[in-house]
Amino acid sequence: MFKCPNCGYKESPIWRASPYVIYAVYCTQDELLALEPELYNQLKDLVKKEYREIGPYTYWLRGRLNHVYRILTELRSYSIGNQTEKPKNKHKAK
Repeated sequence: MFKCPNCGYKESPIWRASPYVIYAVYCTQDELLALEPELYNQLKDLVKKEYREIGPYTYWLRGRLNHVYRILTELRSYSIGNQTEKPKNKHKAK
């Protein structure tokens, strides 16, 4: 569980590191309903292949069990699950 050293904010314990998508965390829809019902209500009509931005995060469904995945929107390019490092700048400085 994450706790901010500056403000003391504690993240919900339902979010687990994804073994498949670097920088992403996930939980089940049942866990989300039980511990973060307001967020669940914002995401309950989400369908696969759809992304939804809420605050600094992007959410989507993944897997047979429709796990809810979350990633910082600035890192969304990693959400497809086959990228393992930061994209390189293709233009070299002269």
